Amino acid sequence: TLPVLVLDLGRNFGEYDYLAKNMRLHSSLFKKGREAELAGTLVHELTHVAQHGQGVPSNALEMEIDAHLQDLDMMAELGLKPPKGTFARQALDLLAQGPEKFVELIQAAVPGSIFLGESSLDDILDQLEDDLSAQHKLAKHSKTAAGLIPVIERDLERLRSAEGAAAYRAFSKRVMALLKRRSAELSAP
Repeated sequence: TLPVLVLDLGRNFGEYDYLAKNMRLHSSLFKKGREAELAGTLVHELTHVAQHGQGVPSNALEMEIDAHLQDLDMMAELGLKPPKGTFARQALDLLAQGPEKFVELIQAAVPGSIFLGESSLDDILDQLEDDLSAQHKLAKHSKTAAGLIPVIERDLERLRSAEGAAAYRAFSKRVMALLKRRSAELSAP
């Protein structure tokens, strides 16, 4: 069972909180005329639920790339375009300009995420070690930081194993191939 909370999330339409094990949806998505945005947000957040069951590092940028692509794919299947002025529309427009532009947008939205697409596994392990050290310093004053410590430790343990490293490489490769295909489809005449 996945609890779903409906509240004002500011600029976010939805969030999957893997620490609290719940999904949060912005209350404005339930207004008449916002059905497509609600559907896209549900697809995006449920993609994250599935991803966290695949053993992928918890803050991998590839997870966001994949979730946004799934959202855009669902909209396209319904014959819809994300509304102007939304993040999804900005993502769609940049995807048509090339994978690099799309990745830049997602990186700006979730800074500090690990990304195998631009790094070696050793670089990612170093980044996670740095993140772990920073969370230890914050843990005395932050429940969130304290909650992130075991998550980062699990990510490190997983990525240090041959199986975990292979799983992340395969996930990253699949997501990047999907990104390139979708971008090429949009930019084709």
